[in-house]
Amino acid sequence: MPPRDLRLQDYWERSRSHTYSLILALPLLLGYELSITLVNRLRTDELQVRNLAEMWLLRLGAQVGLSGQSTFFGLLIASAVLIILREWRQDPTLGWRRLEPRIFGLMLLESAAWAWLFGLLVGRATGAILNPFAGLPTGLLPLAAPAAAIGRFEGLALSLGAGLFEELVFRVLLVSGILWLLETSRFTTRGPATLVAVLASALLFSLAHYIGPLGDGIDAASFIFRFLGGLAFSAIYALRGFGIVSWTHALYDLGLYLLR
Repeated sequence: MPPRDLRLQDYWERSRSHTYSLILALPLLLGYELSITLVNRLRTDELQVRNLAEMWLLRLGAQVGLSGQSTFFGLLIASAVLIILREWRQDPTLGWRRLEPRIFGLMLLESAAWAWLFGLLVGRATGAILNPFAGLPTGLLPLAAPAAAIGRFEGLALSLGAGLFEELVFRVLLVSGILWLLETSRFTTRGPATLVAVLASALLFSLAHYIGPLGDGIDAASFIFRFLGGLAFSAIYALRGFGIVSWTHALYDLGLYLLR
């Protein structure tokens, strides 16, 4: 049976669904876990390389009795499956037999376009802030660990984890959590609460890159770039969903490590 014509509106709506977003994010999880395990087995020192946002989630899980890497991994998969099954009950058109592989391909192409646009616009905005009279771009800056501190293969592995876990922590959990707290406390209305949540998430996202043994040395250019990057990722997440923003983040970091 030939595939039906795919309208732009169909792609726009389906690519934002939990089904397509979470299935698209699955290769990031599998790729990261496999590659980071291999990286740490090949290291000759005692330092274990892992994504900081992932470590925060692991520690949070340990506090509630969900200790262990395999338990954490299984919980992520089970949570994704439950979310997808719930969406299928609400919208039967998103069932397993109705999934369209070409949508996943288009989502990856869109993510690559967002990654390129992200580096261009955030770099130029950072340059304009640092030197408003010249308005020159600062160039592309890393969002993950500094390239000088780790090897290329380690950087590629961490890029996959950054796309998945940092977007999960800073966009999905942190923005939603701050927004929920502000709304339930009736401290402010929806609009200002959303602004506070996005700004706070972007600030913490930037600061997180200077923590730990692989943290970067703080400076104005990288801090502003990452803060603006957090704002940009929040906009992409709100507009296009978790799957596309995760791959946008991962592809941007992957591109930097490959270029360097």
